[in-house]
Amino acid sequence: MSLLADDCAAFLDALGIQRPVLVCGLSMGGYVAFAFYRQHPSRVAGLVLAATRPGPDTPESQANRDKSAALARQQGVGAITASMLPKLLSPGTYQNQPELVKQVRTIMESISLEGITGDLLGMKERPDSTPTLAEIEVPTLVLHGADDQIIPLQEAESMRDAIPNARLQVLPEAGHLLNLEQPDLFNQAIKGFIHDQR
Repeated sequence: MSLLADDCAAFLDALGIQRPVLVCGLSMGGYVAFAFYRQHPSRVAGLVLAATRPGPDTPESQANRDKSAALARQQGVGAITASMLPKLLSPGTYQNQPELVKQVRTIMESISLEGITGDLLGMKERPDSTPTLAEIEVPTLVLHGADDQIIPLQEAESMRDAIPNARLQVLPEAGHLLNLEQPDLFNQAIKGFIHDQR
């Protein structure tokens, strides 16, 4: 997560962007957003934390990451896709939006073995960002899908309560990939958040 955060800073440098920016992270991107805030706080104008959590993996979750990485090495990326895809989307989306399910499957199956095992092990070893929450001094929007099967809504509520002046918006009929399941509502929420900061 630390390496990816520094990559984001280098990308801003390459674009010549020196002013603070709004940093949005979804799922693992949220872990990167926390790292970016710790490592480059002066570059952050605000945070959008979507379908993410501050806490580290539990020992059980760490063991599951190892199992998933081993499964990917043994059976390929498709095995991870088959086990994870139904959990990433809300049950309604999975049943009623076959084209979106197909799109997400295609995206997942395009990930390299090296990439997916690196993601799994990187998430397994990520630091606890819970102490960071009380230190966040920029406007923060927490976005969460009402039907997220990966991260319970209570964790988003706790995160909102721990970050000074944060707000939470819950999107209906959306799971862990709320930006794809409810793109209009997702974009409206971020546009409204940006508008309120002006």
